[in-house]
Amino acid sequence: MAFITHALPGLTRSTVPRTSRFIHATSPTMLLSKGDKMPMDVDLMVLKDGAPTTVSTASIFQSKKVAVVTFPGAFTSTCQNGHVPLWIKAVDDFKAKGCDDVVALAVNDPFVMDAFANVIGNEGKVTFLADGGAKLTKAIGIEVDTDGFGGVRSYRGGYLVEDGVFTQVNLEDGTSFEGPSKPETLLAQM
Repeated sequence: MAFITHALPGLTRSTVPRTSRFIHATSPTMLLSKGDKMPMDVDLMVLKDGAPTTVSTASIFQSKKVAVVTFPGAFTSTCQNGHVPLWIKAVDDFKAKGCDDVVALAVNDPFVMDAFANVIGNEGKVTFLADGGAKLTKAIGIEVDTDGFGGVRSYRGGYLVEDGVFTQVNLEDGTSFEGPSKPETLLAQM
């Protein structure tokens, strides 16, 4: 997006909202908070033996301690080159703190999520969940509308879900990547 500031008096890069610098992003209708419950009746998808397979949120989160990372989309530069690989490297640290699993969630299809996991060297460490219709993303209130850039996506965040309850919630501002969603932030809270 080009910035034409000479035609709009008083508009500078510093007065443009951070989430609007590269994409048009709108705020979600509600934001996820500590103490909120994970909906246990939402179906997500994974790629298993080359075939899309449905998994329920109950099977992933019920009676478990799970670290979760959400991100706007697979193969985007920040997600691929910075954010998500940090979570793969931190899996052993999460397991040492009692996590049953570490999951990555994005509004993509299971084929894209599987390819993304392979490209960034996941090797089965993190469970990559596809929320193709953004059902879970919308149900927990972390959707961001990027308009023509990519439609509805997920806010970038890091969370701890214990027995279906969000016990830690670390959301970034829109789709930015400033630090709250880094794994070390969540690890320090555990």
